[in-house]
Amino acid sequence: CLNSESELRYPVRFEGGVRRVFLRGEGYFEVVKDAGHPFVVEVENAEIEVLGTTFNVCSYDDEERVVTTLVEGMVRLSSKGQSVLLSPNEQGVLDEEGHLTKKEVEVFPHIAWQKGQFAFRQQPLERVMQVVSRWYDVEVVFRNERTKKILFTGSMRRYDDFEQVVRMLEMTGGLIFNIEGRTIYITEK
Repeated sequence: CLNSESELRYPVRFEGGVRRVFLRGEGYFEVVKDAGHPFVVEVENAEIEVLGTTFNVCSYDDEERVVTTLVEGMVRLSSKGQSVLLSPNEQGVLDEEGHLTKKEVEVFPHIAWQKGQFAFRQQPLERVMQVVSRWYDVEVVFRNERTKKILFTGSMRRYDDFEQVVRMLEMTGGLIFNIEGRTIYITEK
């Protein structure tokens, strides 16, 4: 399953026993274990070797990082001689400096998009609006840098009317969202 503004490239026929695909953006994969035909997802500067599993990969160009969240099974996230082995409920992150780390996470917020939902847990408003912007193809302008750092927790259906999603965010208090065409201006009250 691919998220908005995502691209998956793969050959017409897999050669050499390895099932290798290239992802730009975000994808949710369910891969059947097949030791004779490993499955590898390549992103801009890393690769995820799949060992029979269900996982999410997020690697949008504008985020400058690769995030792999494991639902079940096992994967190995590798980049430039580093690698981390992920178990269920773990997330591997390759940051913009090229550092690779892993941590335990609540999986649902990272896979909610493929179930038609947005789910955020203590995420900065800048991150929330990045996701909303990508899904609805709108531009977001913060009138104040401080508003980008306001933390948001909540869930909403992705397929709701765009203005309804904005109004839900506005109800969190302290902010005004003005919509002008395809641009959202965010200011403090």
